Amino acid sequence: SNRLLTRFGGVSWISFLAVSWGLSTCGMALITGEWSFYSVRATLGFFEAGFFPGTMVYLRSFFATEDFGFAYSVVMSATCLALMSGGPVIAGIEALSTKFAPDFDTWRTCFIVQGGAAAFVGVLLYVFQPRDIQSCKSLTPLEKTLVTRQVNSVKEPPGEPNLREVMSLSTLWYFSIHWLVFSLPYWGFIYWTPKIIDEIEAGSVSSTAVLFLSSIPYTGAVMGNLTIARLAEKYGPSTRFSFVGFAMFLAAFGFFLGAVSSSKTSKLAGLTIAGAGLWGSYGPLWSMISQEASSTTDKGSYMAAVNGIGTIGGFIGPYVVSAFDARAESFAFFSGCAALSMLILAGAVKDSKSGLGFK
Repeated sequence: SNRLLTRFGGVSWISFLAVSWGLSTCGMALITGEWSFYSVRATLGFFEAGFFPGTMVYLRSFFATEDFGFAYSVVMSATCLALMSGGPVIAGIEALSTKFAPDFDTWRTCFIVQGGAAAFVGVLLYVFQPRDIQSCKSLTPLEKTLVTRQVNSVKEPPGEPNLREVMSLSTLWYFSIHWLVFSLPYWGFIYWTPKIIDEIEAGSVSSTAVLFLSSIPYTGAVMGNLTIARLAEKYGPSTRFSFVGFAMFLAAFGFFLGAVSSSKTSKLAGLTIAGAGLWGSYGPLWSMISQEASSTTDKGSYMAAVNGIGTIGGFIGPYVVSAFDARAESFAFFSGCAALSMLILAGAVKDSKSGLGFK
């Protein structure tokens, strides 16, 4: 996907992926059985897979290393807001669907509305998104010159992209395994937060109330995501590892609090703190990965490989959580994952070729 991004241009390819992703989501409304479900879901995943790595490569062409982390965090805060508002939005769509189309399955309506919105925004992205620094209308000519110099200050190694060489780099595998271990609590958090809150409430509230309560932890995610990235940017590249460590500590502490507390409020607070830590690591972590990728002959494939290998955790995470009889056990497991991921990340820093030093 990132090879095609280089060929067709960042905006054109990312817009195509967004529209295709949205239309595939709409296609979920048409499924009639097991095989149609797997086929449409695989198609959706095919288009989804290249979107975030492509977005990172596109952003990297506008921001220098020291600015990339916060810029990426701003983009990722959109996922927090989407997850935070998703429960209430879905509840609203279901209510309207029941009222105006009572004979039509509400879940089909949800897929059509959300997929259609994604496809529409993909078209807007193609029309309005700047192709390069020079096409940014909000910048003055002097600002365009200065930003271009900053971005071009990192010289990529000469030569043709060499995927085999990139895949042999130890830092790529350290980052990938870190991302995989990190993804276990990350995707478990996303998929199981409503279930966990339902158990916390012990069925004392309606399913609609559970959807609204599930939005609360994502307020912590938004704040942690932006605040930690801004602090890492303020104190310089050499502090990024430390801020990732702080974010992982918050995640581990939040899950631990949820595991040992008997109070509903404390468990919900634990989830909120864990969300702040999980999303808070995004900016400084991917700034480190972006810097290391820029020292290779194939930056796009490096970042895509880290994301692709690491996201296997998204497949494993929900199964791991569902294997635990008690939710406290899953909280404890996630705490361990957060701690382990930092040990793995230290290996990437040690083997870095681009100077990923830390304080």
